[in-house]
Amino acid sequence: MGLVNGLGLVAMLTRIYENYPMHLYVADSTVNGFEPYRLANILCRVHGNGTLNYAIPYLRELIQGDWSDFTGTLVANGTNTTDGSILMIDNGVGFPSNRVVTAGNTKICPYSNNKTIYLGGLAGPSGTMLSCGGQKTISFGFGYTTYSVGAMGTDETFAGSINNQLYGSSTNTDGETTIIKEGNGLWRLTGTNPYNGTTTVTGGKLIVNGSNTGNGKVTVNDGTILAGKGSISAEVDVAGTLEPGDSSINTFTLKDKLTLQSTAITSIEINKTNSTWDKVNVTSNIVYGGTLKINFTGTPASGDIYKIFTTTAAISGTITQFDPATPGPGLLWKFKQATGELAIQSPNFVETPTSLVLNATTSTITSKSTVNCSWADNANNELYYILERCTDSVNFVDVAHPVANSITYSDTALLPSTK
Repeated sequence: MGLVNGLGLVAMLTRIYENYPMHLYVADSTVNGFEPYRLANILCRVHGNGTLNYAIPYLRELIQGDWSDFTGTLVANGTNTTDGSILMIDNGVGFPSNRVVTAGNTKICPYSNNKTIYLGGLAGPSGTMLSCGGQKTISFGFGYTTYSVGAMGTDETFAGSINNQLYGSSTNTDGETTIIKEGNGLWRLTGTNPYNGTTTVTGGKLIVNGSNTGNGKVTVNDGTILAGKGSISAEVDVAGTLEPGDSSINTFTLKDKLTLQSTAITSIEINKTNSTWDKVNVTSNIVYGGTLKINFTGTPASGDIYKIFTTTAAISGTITQFDPATPGPGLLWKFKQATGELAIQSPNFVETPTSLVLNATTSTITSKSTVNCSWADNANNELYYILERCTDSVNFVDVAHPVANSITYSDTALLPSTK
């Protein structure tokens, strides 16, 4: 049985549990349709590089055939508005060589537990789902499903939800969905994704512009990219590239620990002209490492500072490698791990102290007193500090020269009104 030149195949049978054992040939550059009767066993072997519009009539039309020779696009359109529509995968593999585009109210899940399902690419709108395997009753066990997405290397956007729902249930979320991003293309996620399994980027780029709320660790392998302007609730471990934003300057929010391995590249864009730059907000600890890659627009100058990372938790490590190696002639990059800032400095630039605090002590209004001074030492190349005081806020006199790395000084035996 062939589907060519924009034709379609619609079931003429009205029996449930019918078998569909034919070959489907989806010719290149054609758009075709297939609509079985409900509760069917779809044993078709599918070939070609065209587009196949599959109307899903119900919940248990089992995809049991071999799709490895199909390199086109499967549009899985859920049309059952009463009970929902499931793209039910029961061939143990999935769709390894073709794109899958969800439509309507389609929910993708395997019929069995503990399967790794391959999707050459996945796109679809809000209201569709990528869910877990396993049955809706406890007697079948709770589901564990791994999806490996992206082997075709195409660029795709999925706005649906990746969740832990079990087969046949919209309320039981006791499954565990795990994601592997493979292939050279990008996969952009723009929806809310509460799946609890791990996420591993083994190829291409994973872009998170929505909200990934699950607690499974995210691992970014060397040579791959994690980007986005959304949020990730789980721990993120980067050996590849961390890239805030999605083709434009933005903020990436990470709500657990961030580890930047020695091979990691944090790629940021700074536009000095309009005072915008990429940022990474981290709720938990940061372990710094690797290289900071900067795409700078404007004219860099000594004294420029850009706060890249924000966290109130513990930090460790640092970043000492930069690409490009310098901002320009006679200038250096300096990463300040304590504040998450990237600074541009001249070779002999000395950071000014900050957070100056003065505390005066006296027993009576006319007695001599002491002024205790403290400050934050932001430099590592100062020779000494110069402290001055005055009584009129205009004429200052030299008081002391605290040594390098000092952070306190006490000015004693002062007369009233000394400033």
